[in-house]
Amino acid sequence: MKIVCQRNDLINSINIVNKAVPSKTSMEILYCILIDASTPRITITANDMELAIETVTEGQVVEKGIMAVDARLFSDIIRKLPDSDVTIVCDEKRNV
Repeated sequence: MKIVCQRNDLINSINIVNKAVPSKTSMEILYCILIDASTPRITITANDMELAIETVTEGQVVEKGIMAVDARLFSDIIRKLPDSDVTIVCDEKRNV
């Protein structure tokens, strides 16, 4: 997967979906947000088993793919980046 988008657009989408990330859970995957670039648009989703929030981020899908990433860690990293285009690449395919 490879996507390119504006940092501010990405931060706004992350802030929206972070409201559905639980503070405590026994299911580790619920601490993650799902970045879906399997279509020409970038969809970001979070879910706590009762509430799901999904938003679409403006950007370019260079290479299609889907990945789950820890919401808090990803948010912290993106906030520290300079205000410009952000390229996210996930090239490892794993079945866990």
